Amino acid sequence: YVHEAALSYACGFVYVRKYLSPLGLAPMAAAASQLLAATVLQAVVPPFLTWRTPEFTLEVTFSIVALGLFSTGLAYVLYFRLIGDVGATTASAVNYVVPVASVLIGVVALGESVTWNLLVGGLVVLAGVAYAANRLRQLRPKDPAPADPPARSAPETTADTPAGPPTATTPEPGAAEGAEPAAGSRPGGTEGPR
Repeated sequence: YVHEAALSYACGFVYVRKYLSPLGLAPMAAAASQLLAATVLQAVVPPFLTWRTPEFTLEVTFSIVALGLFSTGLAYVLYFRLIGDVGATTASAVNYVVPVASVLIGVVALGESVTWNLLVGGLVVLAGVAYAANRLRQLRPKDPAPADPPARSAPETTADTPAGPPTATTPEPGAAEGAEPAAGSRPGGTEGPR
């Protein structure tokens, strides 16, 4: 069952990216929908199984609430957000960081010792995540860009030279083609000063 669970978990990232992300659902709504569906399944399936009834002490209840809020609820909000932002491959890389985080929590909270193989293993995991997310390519020095050719300067315009393309003047109505405009009139048919 371990292989099927791992395969299903990996396919989940691709499914979310391909079918759910294009819908534009808010990460909170997607996570709430998933947890609601899981709650319904959890309520329907156990009566058909031969599990013994658990005892809900204060510690057990607190643990369930804490795990539900942070390890599942908040984690799935981040899950859907990451898949939408960076894609399925990069988002799935967070699973490889779990052992590194577990070792750090064990050292800080439980006082476990750090050995050389834990450090090497952590570096291998982080390097693998960086490689999978194409981060190593970004660390390489970039080739210097070729010098841009000098820009061609635009012809200078003076007060005597119009800046735009030449425009043809329209002759006055009734004027013969090629005839000079009448004295005292401007091109376009407006009269000049008298």
